[in-house]
Formats: sequence, structure tokens, C-alpha cells
Amino acid sequence: MMKLFDYTWVRVYNYYVDRNDGTALFSATISLSAAQLSNFLFVYIPLNYYFEKIFYLDKFIAITFACGIFILNFIRFSKKRVFHIIEKWPNEPINVKQRNGWLVVLYLSISVLAMFTIAAYFGGLRNRL
Repeated sequence: MMKLFDYTWVRVYNYYVDRNDGTALFSATISLSAAQLSNFLFVYIPLNYYFEKIFYLDKFIAITFACGIFILNFIRFSKKRVFHIIEKWPNEPINVKQRNGWLVVLYLSISVLAMFTIAAYFGGLRNRL
């Protein structure tokens, strides 16, 4: 699983570096953290609905959890480790790089869309009861 997150981070980081954006480290970390948070909520919302409030996730806990994910990712992908992580995928063939790039975009999109879909569905069910 860490390979997936590392590769996703590397591809987003390289995208921002290619754009000569000075916030590549921050932007890649925020993107990965948002996808990880979406994955967590995708699992948490249905479980919470079916098991009647496993753990109440109020605003303070949710913000603390989101900040915690970001801080852990930022520490993992700090400037000292950037080149070590990037070196895991040197000189990929263009067709593999293109395919994996589309898979990264698909992963990020599905993570966010699935979380919103599940939240809307279960939120609507709760309001009908």
C-alpha cells in the first residue's frame, strides 16, 4: 500500500515540478493526504451507519485527524527523503509512465468521488429515518 502512496506522491510532485511551481512538495502532500482521508471516510461512513455510531467524528476530531494525516505525510516526504523516494522509479518507459499517470488520476478522482457519493447516500438515508 505504501508503494501506491509513494508512487502517487511522486507523480503529483513531478507534475508540479514540471510546471515550475514552488509549492510542489506541499501540493503533492496535500493531494495525497486528501486521497487518504477520502479512503478513510469511504470505509468509515458505511461502517458507522450500519453499526450505529462506532465512533462519533465531530468537527474537532475530523480536523485533527486530517491535520495528523497531512503532518505524517509531510514528515515522510520531507525534503531529505524526496530524492530517495523519487529514485524508486527512475526512467520509466513512456508507455508505462503514461498508463500509470492515468491510473494515478483515476485513483485520486475515484477516491474523492466515492467518498462524496457514500456521504450523500448515507446522509440521505439518515435524514429519511
